[in-house]
Amino acid sequence: LGPPHEELLEAGHITAVELKGGGMVGLEPGGQVELATLPLDRLAEVRAALERPLSMIERSAAASGFSLAPWGVAPENGEEDLPDVPKARYGVLRDHLRAAGTLGRRMMKLTASTQISLDFHDETELTAMARAALAALPYLLAFTANAPVYKGRRTGWATQRPRIWRGTDRRRCGLPAFLFAPRVTYAGAVRWALS
Repeated sequence: LGPPHEELLEAGHITAVELKGGGMVGLEPGGQVELATLPLDRLAEVRAALERPLSMIERSAAASGFSLAPWGVAPENGEEDLPDVPKARYGVLRDHLRAAGTLGRRMMKLTASTQISLDFHDETELTAMARAALAALPYLLAFTANAPVYKGRRTGWATQRPRIWRGTDRRRCGLPAFLFAPRVTYAGAVRWALS
């Protein structure tokens, strides 16, 4: 992306760019592009924070002879068909996930998603947000199902992402039981995180 952004290097390789004005563009383990914003209060701010860097990323990709593609799982490749992004923490994660499940490398190297983080004021608001998210989850999953192909062949799934996550690390992935309690509490979240 070039100046005035700051390139972040690891082992002599550019693995992320810190954006002027805040936010970051980084590479995920299989070369997926991650665009992270600063915390924002309104959806309009999120849109504005995403539009400019996304436009710069697309121009930079075009200048290098390729374009970005929105997908849930890379359709043509296997997880070992793509080189690893040279970040030390990805090596640690790779080794952990190989021991924890059967599809961790696929998750690391081939999947992409849109993620959001939401803040809350208290446990009452946390409980309400958890209830809304859990109710919306099956519909969002169906609406965004865009990953039926693996290694160029149809899988029989509308999207592979839930199956891949279930085969990644059962201790860290899935829906934690504390979210289904009558009241979602900080103590329940801490107990789950520490386990």
